[in-house]
Amino acid sequence: MAPQLKRAPFVVVMPVAAAALPITASLLISIALAGCPKAHVDAHVDPKLAAVTAALDKRFGAIKDISIAGTAAQGAETSPFTYEMKQPQFVRATLGPHSFTFDGKALLVRDDDAKVAQRKDLAGVDEPTRLLMLHQAFSRFACEGWRPPLIRPTGAHVDDAAGRWTVVVPIDDSELKEERLVLKQGTADFVEKSIVNKAGAPVTSTKVTAELVDPTTKMTFPKAWETTGGDGNGLKMSIDKAVVNGGLDAARFNTDVPAGYKTTP
Repeated sequence: MAPQLKRAPFVVVMPVAAAALPITASLLISIALAGCPKAHVDAHVDPKLAAVTAALDKRFGAIKDISIAGTAAQGAETSPFTYEMKQPQFVRATLGPHSFTFDGKALLVRDDDAKVAQRKDLAGVDEPTRLLMLHQAFSRFACEGWRPPLIRPTGAHVDDAAGRWTVVVPIDDSELKEERLVLKQGTADFVEKSIVNKAGAPVTSTKVTAELVDPTTKMTFPKAWETTGGDGNGLKMSIDKAVVNGGLDAARFNTDVPAGYKTTP
């Protein structure tokens, strides 16, 4: 059920199935090596890291729901996309005829053109694995700034300079060295993220290229961002419409398989 933008499919591998998102295979490494999804750390571990997580908690604690719509582009290929989130754990995204919905317990992947659906019950999956699976499913629709980053506190440290926090997380790998997450100091606005190899060269990176200020919360969010792999191929995401705390009905996150759809394991 891989979506195609005219000629070129943008595919990502998910542990629950061969579902699809607008992303080239060269960019998958940034998802798989994002680290364990723990948002909170003890202050005694690193006061700067505790300050970062406190700022992130404040930022995302103020967000009850979001709804964004825009365009995904890779080369000459483009496709409309949407992303919706409602606290505590409702998420929905679309790319053309393809949709991905999580209702807090189950993940539904649908191809409305082919009338094919896959529903995966995640209620019995441990929390770190479940959050990582959801990160894999939805991270390309909304970069950090629209959603909390996955931060693994073990071995992480924070550098602060020029009004920015750089969270450095080591990676236990023969070729990769670390992940670097850059946030604005104080507000934790997302700036960029990269994974670098042992030589210090970026393997993949995501950078905010434009920002918007939400009129309701007065918070700054990414309006456009680009994810680039080591080969230079880039995925550009741009937002045409964004609503924060506008109120979303939980019924929008229904994960029942529609009548007449063929189900896949």
